[in-house]
Amino acid sequence: MTVRDSFLCKIPIAHRGLHEGVPENSRAAFAKAIEEGYAIETDVRRTKDGTIVVVHDDNLKRLTGLEGKVSRSTWRELSSLRLGDTDEKIMTLEECLEYIDGRAPLLLEVKDLYTVVGFPREVVNVMRQYKGEYALQSFNPFCVHRFKQLAPDVLRGQLAVGIFSPDVLISCRDTLEGFDISPEIFACEGGLTRRQVKEAVAKAAEQSGFTDTHKHWKFDAWAVKTMIMNFITKPDFVSYCCYNLPYHRAKKKENRAVLGWTIQSEAQAEKLRPWVDNVIFENFRPRKTAE
Repeated sequence: MTVRDSFLCKIPIAHRGLHEGVPENSRAAFAKAIEEGYAIETDVRRTKDGTIVVVHDDNLKRLTGLEGKVSRSTWRELSSLRLGDTDEKIMTLEECLEYIDGRAPLLLEVKDLYTVVGFPREVVNVMRQYKGEYALQSFNPFCVHRFKQLAPDVLRGQLAVGIFSPDVLISCRDTLEGFDISPEIFACEGGLTRRQVKEAVAKAAEQSGFTDTHKHWKFDAWAVKTMIMNFITKPDFVSYCCYNLPYHRAKKKENRAVLGWTIQSEAQAEKLRPWVDNVIFENFRPRKTAE
């Protein structure tokens, strides 16, 4: 199947499911997306003992209220936790696939576990058993390259973000709130200076351990922004931060689609339609692109 014939160009994609009033990346969020006919975007990480789990943050604080990290926890430890004040739990990838069961297309983001070289293979091995429509994406171009090698028949995408503007910072608020960053930063919103943005992002990068595992992180950030590895990885689609569009390196092509993330309103979606083939959205209901 070509990218133009796939759900990636036809069905709006619910960011971590439809999670208004229910936890993100949960059965409840996926059930709502399935019921309303949207595709689902979700995330996978690897636990300390090698279990692949469906969760966005490595830091458990925002989602469970508890201290700790997914990458430093065993599946047994995570399986007893609840998401917020609900009965929803973190799912394994196998549980997620069994629940969705082909009822909605799935866009799976493989998180950048820099020190786990075999993680892309582990994900691909699980997904080979799945019969529903799906695609894979990652910020890490080396993961995208491994997808190309391991599963050339599966549509693969390069996630990317450009300059960290105030809008980009606010859009990443849910992740950044897991770090020791002053809440006043987010209260400023459009009034943030470029210096404040850089300081907040640098602080989060340091606290996350990103700068420890990515010794040349400034180069890595530039490489992600420019997607300089695309000539090798040859992604079928690009998922680019909506606040950095239009961008000359993220253009629609006959054999490559462009998705915009994370769109927050129909007005924003309409504004971006000349530059994107589809939207990854939350907090509103976009019109179906095929309509």
